[in-house]
Amino acid sequence: MYIGFNMKRFLFCFQIFTISILGACDSNFDQCSHDLKYLSGGNKPVIAITGKDNSVKDSCQYLIDFNYWFKDNAVSRKGSLLIHNDAFYVRLKESQSGFVRYFDFTKKAHDAYEVEMLVDGKKYVIKIIVEEVVVKNNQQYHVFRFIDSFEFKNNRTDTIIIASLNKGILGSYFTYNRNGVNIMLMPEGELLDDMIDYSNVEKRNLN
Repeated sequence: MYIGFNMKRFLFCFQIFTISILGACDSNFDQCSHDLKYLSGGNKPVIAITGKDNSVKDSCQYLIDFNYWFKDNAVSRKGSLLIHNDAFYVRLKESQSGFVRYFDFTKKAHDAYEVEMLVDGKKYVIKIIVEEVVVKNNQQYHVFRFIDSFEFKNNRTDTIIIASLNKGILGSYFTYNRNGVNIMLMPEGELLDDMIDYSNVEKRNLN
């Protein structure tokens, strides 16, 4: 009777374990079924998803072009993007960092957070603010502001990147405030003009 009881308990635990694994796989599959936009060539944001990473089987992993301008290091590299736990994790090639939680879609408007990234042997801290979250047709779009992330005429500026968990990285531009006017530089990709008010923004060229 003791052995029979243990066997029943084992079968019950195994059944629960199997259900848990299948549930995790189903959740992972749902994330991978998202209709992410692939961008290549011109008119793409500073971080752009360029395709699915087919080298990793059964994974929500994608290929990206990554650009960021640290104060002492302008980084332009290929990398990977992983969808996991309501976020886009980013990993760069030739970087000592693993995947870092970069675009966090659990954050609400005005939330701030930091990301640590090891590049060329040096640790950098990237400061991010969720500028706003806009909703259309039950789809959320996050407007991320990367603080002090670009240099224009010897002045540090911010980078705005618009992204959606279901649609990917849509567009970007550099921005700074001059005499009370918000300046937009190098707009690329989709900026959701029908959803975001740009009436107080002045577009300028880099030259």
